[in-house]
Amino acid sequence: MLPSQARRHWKMGQVIILPPFKKPSNWFWRGTHPEDVIVEPRKIKAVNLHRDPDGDRFLGLIEPFTYQSLEALYPEHIKDGGSIYYPADAILERSVGYVRLPSVSIRRNDWGKLRARVEITSPRRSLSRIYDFSIVGKDLRNRVESGDIRIGSTFENVLCRLSLAGPYAQQRNQCYVMLSHIHGV
Repeated sequence: MLPSQARRHWKMGQVIILPPFKKPSNWFWRGTHPEDVIVEPRKIKAVNLHRDPDGDRFLGLIEPFTYQSLEALYPEHIKDGGSIYYPADAILERSVGYVRLPSVSIRRNDWGKLRARVEITSPRRSLSRIYDFSIVGKDLRNRVESGDIRIGSTFENVLCRLSLAGPYAQQRNQCYVMLSHIHGV
């Protein structure tokens, strides 16, 4: 898909209809990303409904992909300091989903990269732990870069989409958790 086609079709909150798709061949299959499919781009249809990324319609659409906790979304994840990852050879049920987080702060790290400092409370313990995730959602990144969302902003009790990166060979083939959307911000 050309970048211009992707920008036209893949907008946060835009409803699209995908044609029948097929699973990738074994060569391209990633056990950490079971949602991967092959879709013919010319057959994607955008539904001409009012875009409502922050309203009830959107919440209804993401309900099947919303989890009560990080542990429910990513069971048996591995903690690496302030990061969370899976080995690239793991076989998972999902690589992306929404979780309500107590606190998310937008910041830049020492190398200038956009990061999210995330507070996660374990449902099994009353302890909170702070994690540091890359911010990868294009809409979210653009809003930070444009100043619409300020560096240093903190959002409390927000529904966030978390997703796994592809494996990084330089990181021992680990798939790290990233932040790709904050609902309602």
